[in-house]
Amino acid sequence: MSFGNHKKIFRIAILSVFIALIIAQSFLPFLGYITLIPGFPQVTTLHLTVILAGLLLGPLDGLIIGFFWGLTSLIVAYTTPPGGLAVLIFQNPIISIIPRILTGLIAGMIYKPFKKLSRFKRSFGAILASIFGTSVNTIGVILLSWLLIAEKVVKFQHISGNFFIGLLSIFMVNFVLEIILSVIVCPIISELLVDRIEQR
Repeated sequence: MSFGNHKKIFRIAILSVFIALIIAQSFLPFLGYITLIPGFPQVTTLHLTVILAGLLLGPLDGLIIGFFWGLTSLIVAYTTPPGGLAVLIFQNPIISIIPRILTGLIAGMIYKPFKKLSRFKRSFGAILASIFGTSVNTIGVILLSWLLIAEKVVKFQHISGNFFIGLLSIFMVNFVLEIILSVIVCPIISELLVDRIEQR
């Protein structure tokens, strides 16, 4: 077997592992989604898997794993929805998929220049990528919700006043928790695995 074929098979194998993790996190209770307030968007750990895919495999594979997160998010919204506001938001395929694709893509793009540098600089790059990857998901969901379904949500929830501010406050607690998780977990795991994956 040629070196090129070996690398392709290894990449497919690693991608398959990440996809399996996304599916498990999406459909097993309390693994990928944690409900803090019933009916509202849940805290997720799926962004960790997508960011790690971007860090370890690069922007393109981060995008692919992000797509699978978005797809499973859409399926969950229709099959086992948490109810309330979350249903209206994540049953829209644009809101479910686009921010998740960008999460893996941007995390991978930010980390790529740091990959061959010293361990300290790599860790800094991983922290930076984790912050931006998490941020683009949350901000993307908020902005797309405001643009695409704000009127429906206001009617459904009988919200008065500025919808954007209301939605921002709903997501804020989730965002802070997800940022904390990502800057702790992703740099540690990526630093443990990045050299091994690069050498294969």
